[in-house]
Formats: sequence, structure tokens, C-alpha cells
Amino acid sequence: MDELSLVLALGSLYALLAVGIVVVYRTSRVLNFAQGELAIVGGYGVTTAIGVAGGSVILGLGLMVTVAAVLGVVIYFVLMRPILGEAPYVGVLVTIGLAIFLRAAMVFIWEGQIEFVDLGETGDWAIASGLEVPSTNARTFIGCTATFIVIYLIYQRSRLGVRMRAVAENVTLAAQRGINVDVAIATAWVVALVAAGVAGALYGAQALLSVPAAVVGVKAITAALIGGLDSVKGAYVGGLVVATVEYFTTTQISARYADIAPILLLLIVLTVRPWGMFGTAEEVERV
Repeated sequence: MDELSLVLALGSLYALLAVGIVVVYRTSRVLNFAQGELAIVGGYGVTTAIGVAGGSVILGLGLMVTVAAVLGVVIYFVLMRPILGEAPYVGVLVTIGLAIFLRAAMVFIWEGQIEFVDLGETGDWAIASGLEVPSTNARTFIGCTATFIVIYLIYQRSRLGVRMRAVAENVTLAAQRGINVDVAIATAWVVALVAAGVAGALYGAQALLSVPAAVVGVKAITAALIGGLDSVKGAYVGGLVVATVEYFTTTQISARYADIAPILLLLIVLTVRPWGMFGTAEEVERV
């Protein structure tokens, strides 16, 4: 049971990061390579926020989410809006530059120290008679999955989500219909940063925060590509697939290949379905 809970915890964490990548890509056609760095910065930020909130985990998480939302708006208007209409690779380069900046910020602000996010109890949770799972795994799975569901419902059911999807389909037509394109794309970045912040906090409580831990973003991008860059539900499936392959490789083959195996699977999936498991062929034509 511990093994299953670990796979579910990691899979949901990768999925939450991946959905932020998917929403930004669908709305603005920018592949965000800074999601891992944003997550780890969010984790570090939670440790600081909890201290500012006098040790209250709930207030600390709320403060982190608020700051993440504000930073999402700032990143869009300062970095991404000026390059709207440019070739897709320009946006990719900007996010790579953002990732480098965030790594430097981790060293400058938190001195690159290894941190643990204390979210409370670290024992086992009894979920049935004689059945227990590590609380860190259960908390990560519940927290990431709940946040993912909220994002999914907002994107699929809310009026704002409809506007975001309209911009994703045809930005010119959406603008002509009176949709505020800036609000739609800025909201996508807010979603990405809030998802990254929550994932980073739960990752820090599951493992340890460090500058190299930002490699979790590679797992998220892999999950997004496997699931399909235009598919929100594909992000969750992709996250579970990456976590399963990673665990199987670690336990059955060798831990040294754990990071390589999901990439090899990605190459296989893209060879058969270049648009991912739940993506659409039309997306490839656009790219």
C-alpha cells in the first residue's frame, strides 16, 4: 500500500505542475520551461510565509497562494505580454531565462539551503481497519488532486474558463467578440503559479527543497507532453504515467535510470501519437 500511495502522490504532484503548463500553452502557445523552478520557489516561499504567519500552516499557505497569484499577473504583463505575436521559440527562451533567474533567486534569498516544509503530522494515516498509509503521501495526493479538480472545474465550467478556451481557439476572433485577451492569458499564468506553489509546498513536505530539486519541472513537462499539450485531463493521466514508469524503473531495474525511463516513454508516445495521448492532431498543425 505504501508503494501505491507513493506513486499516486508523485503522479498527482507531476499532474498539478503539468496542468499549469497545459493551461498556459493552450491560452498563449508558450511552453513554460520554468514550472519546476516556480514550484521550488513556491516551496521556499511557504517556509517563509509560515514564519511570517506565526507558524500557522493555513495562513502561510494562503499567503503563498496570494503572492503566487500576484506574481502570475506580474510575469504576464512584464515578461510575456511584450512578446505576444512573436515566434513560439521567443516565449520558450523567455521562460528559460525566467528559470535561470529563479535559480539565482533561490541562492540569493534562501542561500540555496536544503529546506523541509513542515505542514504538520508526519506519521501514518489509518484509512481502513488495519490499512495505513504515510501521511505525507496521503496529504500530497489529496492536496494536489483537490487543486487539480478546482483548476479543471474553473477551466471547463466557469465563464472565465470559457473565455480562456475561446482565446486558445482563436485569439483574434475572441478579441473581436469583446473578450479581454490580457485577462484571459494573465489568468492562465495565475493558474500556473498557484499550481506550482501548491505543488512546491507539498513537494517540500514530501521530500526536501533544494535548487537541484527544480528538475521536477522536467517530469511535469514530460507528463504534459505524454498527456497532450492541449488536454487538461491528459495532464493528470500523464502525471500518473510518469510516476508509475519512474517507480517501476527504480524498483525493477535500477534507480540510475529512473529519470531516463519517462523520457524514453515520451519518445515512444510521440512517435505513435505526436500530439500525445489525449491531444489533438490539429495542435501539431498549429505548432
